[in-house]
Parts: sequence; C-alpha cells; structure tokens
Amino acid sequence: MLRPSPNRIIVKLGTRVLTSDDGCIAMDRLTSLIAQMADWAGRGCEVLLVSSGAVGLGRDTLGLPPGPSDLSTRQACAAIGQGRLMGIYEQKFGHHGLVCAQVLLTQSDFDDEQRYSNLSSTLNTLLRHRVIPIINENDVVATEELVYTDSVAAAPPKGPPFRRHGVSFGDNDQLAAILAAKLDADLLILLTDVDGVYDKNPFKHPDAQRIQTWAVSTKVDAQQDPGAGRGGMKSKIRSACHAAQAGCTTVIASGRLDGAIHRVLSDQSTGTWFPAAGHLSPNQQWMLHTARVGGAMYLKPDQIECLQKPQTSLLADSVAKIAGSFQAGEVIEIRALDETPLGRGTASCAADTARAWTGSHALQALPVGPVVLVRWDKLVLGNNQ
Repeated sequence: MLRPSPNRIIVKLGTRVLTSDDGCIAMDRLTSLIAQMADWAGRGCEVLLVSSGAVGLGRDTLGLPPGPSDLSTRQACAAIGQGRLMGIYEQKFGHHGLVCAQVLLTQSDFDDEQRYSNLSSTLNTLLRHRVIPIINENDVVATEELVYTDSVAAAPPKGPPFRRHGVSFGDNDQLAAILAAKLDADLLILLTDVDGVYDKNPFKHPDAQRIQTWAVSTKVDAQQDPGAGRGGMKSKIRSACHAAQAGCTTVIASGRLDGAIHRVLSDQSTGTWFPAAGHLSPNQQWMLHTARVGGAMYLKPDQIECLQKPQTSLLADSVAKIAGSFQAGEVIEIRALDETPLGRGTASCAADTARAWTGSHALQALPVGPVVLVRWDKLVLGNNQ
C-alpha cells in the first residue's frame, strides 16, 4: 500500500492533537510529534506540516474559553496565536537543526491556476533546502464561509447572482488534501483524537468498530463531534478520499498516541488507511478540489448516461437549465435535476450565452452544429463533494 520510506509526507495536526482536554497547548505531545517529524526529515524524507492551533493559542493568551465565537474574535485570536505558534515550531524544530517557514493561505490563493502553480513552486523550493513548511489558513483575513454546504440551486436561473463557492479548507483537512495532491506527496497523515474511522461515533457507541482500510463501498455514520476544531470526521473522510483519488495514500490516526507518526510509518494496522486510487492531472485536481465554483449546469435525465462515454463533451442540447453568472473559463458544477453532483468542468462560454442556447428558446438560438458548453478535456465526472 505504501513503500517503506516515503519521499514526501504531509502531516496535519488538528486542534484536538495540539491541545489537552482543558484547551491548553499540549506541549509534551507537540514536542514529541516535532521530534518524530525531525527524525524522518533526517532520514531524507521531505516533511510538510499543516497545523491548526493559532486561534486556540490566541484564546489562551486572552483568557477566553474554548468554543465557538464571532468572526472578529476568532480573527483577533488568530492574529495573536499565529506568532506564538510559529515561535514554538521555530524553537522545537531548531533543536533538531531544522529551519521552518510560515505559509499562510486563503481561498484566493487557489482560485487562479497561476497562483496555485506559484505556491507549488515555492513549497518545492523550501523542501529542496530542507526547510519544514508550516502551513495554515490565514484566519486573520479569511472571512468566507468555511464549509461547502449551500446548494448551487439556491439562485434561480434569472434570479440574484449565483453565490460563488470555494472548496472548504477552513478546518485544514481539505487544505492538507489539496497540498498532498498538488505536491505529489506519497503519504498524507491526518492526526486527530481518535485512532481512525469507525462505523459509527465511538464517543457515543461503545460497540463502534474501527475500519482499517477504506473502500469505495464503505459506509459509515461520520457525524462526529468536531469539538475544539472545525472539521470533524466527515471532513477528514472527504479530504482523505480526495487525496487518495489524486494518487496520495492517506491515513487518519490518533495524534494522542505515543509515537503516533512513527506508528503510522512503521505499522499499517494503525489508523484507517485510504489507498491511493488513481492520479488526476493537475488541472483536474484544481477543478475538483480547489477552484471556486461560479455556477452549475443541470443535465436532462436521459443525457446523464451519454456523458459517461469517453471524450464526450457537454453539449447545449443536453442541458436542462443553467444557474449562476459565470464567465468563460470559470469552473462550474455538473448536476442532475435532483441536485445530485455529477462532476465539474470549465465553461466554454459565459452563463448568459449558455442560457440562451438551452431551455425553451434553444432551437431558435442555436447556431448550425452542436454547441459545446464544456469541452471533454475540461470535464471531470464523478461525485466529488
């Protein structure tokens, strides 16, 4: 499933790993985890760290209790906590002769393919110099919704502008998965406070069973309590599937166990493993997991199966309706009329043009020959929400 000595790993530390039950930083645990990462870096492995914890450290500094708070308070806590968090990492990694670099990201860093590519180049340069990138969402300036929950059908075709959605990385799970795919990591380790994925919530059901290897057919009740973090198990499963789909083996395991990282890298019975299931192109990764979505195209029921054929473009006469106000070149969702997501693609034309070529007046508006709304090589099918 994974070669014994991976060349590049990404470790994601969640809030519940970095803090103890009272909400304070778990310094002994963090020191141990850093030592383990340093050990693998010393063996020639390239290590990236996606770390939560800035908001929690800020709360602790201000004497605020853990738990939900308004946006401005969370941003203020992040502004205070980021410096403290980096200070800890610089000191602890420095003890092992390693330099670390802070990388703060927002959704806008992923919206444009060129910026997305530049980020990859910067991270690769840091790794070549044996620097440990410490990556986090920039909570100080991020103001967007952090979870992709709203339906793209919220705005009717001729109603208010379609609300532009981005893939969530507010809980850092999806951010780690995006980076694992973009950087061709061999292994993504999502560390949390439970020792893997269970068939039901282990905090509420004593008879819950841990799943050792995830399969496409695996079904679980993933409604876990997100606690001090913003993700929960549902986010981790989604992120692990995304990374595996892009060719990166992923494991969800407990970061509270002694030697957690060593355990994962030496014993594949630890945690829940998501075997690499394929390798998407960089453009497909960007469309599915990173780019903002500007709108949606809804397929006619009898056209869904037809679109599955190889090298088949999405044509105007296959579309029942258009949602949104996207421009040519923007990413849109492909959906069934019942809102089932079918995939994503890059629009060949603007929404108003696409709308004129579909619907009740399409026969009058269509030019001679088929009208391509999404070209086949700009289309990725599959339920990737």
